[in-house]
Amino acid sequence: MDKIIDFHTHAFPDVLAERALKSLEGDGEIKAHLNGTVSALLSSMERCGIAKSVICSIATKPAQFDSIFNWSRKISSERIIPFPSLHPDDREIPEKVARVKKAGFKGLKLHPYYQDFFIDEEKMFPLYEEISKADLILLIHTGFDFAFSRAEAGDNAPGRLGPVGESQKIPAGQANLHGNFVFAWIFSAGKVSGNSPESSGKIYSFWYGFTLDGSG
Repeated sequence: MDKIIDFHTHAFPDVLAERALKSLEGDGEIKAHLNGTVSALLSSMERCGIAKSVICSIATKPAQFDSIFNWSRKISSERIIPFPSLHPDDREIPEKVARVKKAGFKGLKLHPYYQDFFIDEEKMFPLYEEISKADLILLIHTGFDFAFSRAEAGDNAPGRLGPVGESQKIPAGQANLHGNFVFAWIFSAGKVSGNSPESSGKIYSFWYGFTLDGSG
């Protein structure tokens, strides 16, 4: 039987989880299923037969990089695959991307709403270029987010990611493609498990979870 990777999960340091969830539940007007901790996620994985989970962080300001990076290193394990986050306004983007690569992380997470950018705006391409040169996966939120108005969803619609993948040759995934339903598109999904097929420009589509070999 194929092992399954849940490619898009969120968790927080234990000391922050309760406060973070309370804020997110209030903004989105929905109730979280778990308590926001890594231990709760691992327990849920056991119940559901999930082999590995990708935990996605979001740096809402440049100063959060170090704390997210250090926490991601702490929680990384055979079953937990952290994707740290880098804010687009960071003045040390090449250095920070290099640190992510050197630490052995497989990708980075970006979120246009919480980080105040448009996917295809000019200021983003130097960051995409660095991610591409480092051969990292980019997981990026597209479409609707419960904490924001539906009118904003078109600002970062899935089609805006196409030119990024084409121009940067970057393995790029779209999270929350259909408004927080469990669906995503991603290039070269096998990179997460260390099984890395060459990207041929195709977009692989998967329901959660993702098979380890990227075959869907």
